[in-house]
Amino acid sequence: MVVLCLLAALAGAGGASAVRAEDLAVIVNAGGSLTSLTLPDVRALYLGERQFVGPEPVVVLHLPEGDVKAAFLSRAVGRTLKEYKLHWLQRVFQEGATLPTVVAGPEAMVGVVATRRNSVGYVPASLVRDTPDVKILFVVPSP
Repeated sequence: MVVLCLLAALAGAGGASAVRAEDLAVIVNAGGSLTSLTLPDVRALYLGERQFVGPEPVVVLHLPEGDVKAAFLSRAVGRTLKEYKLHWLQRVFQEGATLPTVVAGPEAMVGVVATRRNSVGYVPASLVRDTPDVKILFVVPSP
C-alpha cells in the first residue's frame, strides 16, 4: 500500500501534455538567489543528491506524469520515468528522503515559481515568454 501511495505521489495528478519536439526551460524565481545552475546541478537537484545551492535550500518542483515530465527526465536527468520512480522509491525507503513537490501543470509551475523564492522547475520554453517574476536559467533543447 505504501509503495502504491509513493508511486501515486511521484506520478502526480493530471493528464499528459504534448511536448514532442519543444525545448524545455529550466526556470527559477527572478527575485530569488538562484542566479545560475548548470545541467549537472539540475540533475543533482532532481535526483535528490543536492538540496542546497550555496547556503539556501532549493525547492524542487515537478510536473505531473506525462510527456513534458518524461522529456525533462530523459533530456536533463538522464533517466526514464520508470528509472526515476525506482530511484526515488529507494531514496525514500533507504534514506528517508522527501519527494519533490508535484504541481498541477505547466501553467501552475510558472505560477508557483513566480511566487516561491529559490524554487526550480521546468516547462515548455514557450510558456515563460514575458513572465517578469520567472527567469529562464537555461534551455534543454529538443532532440
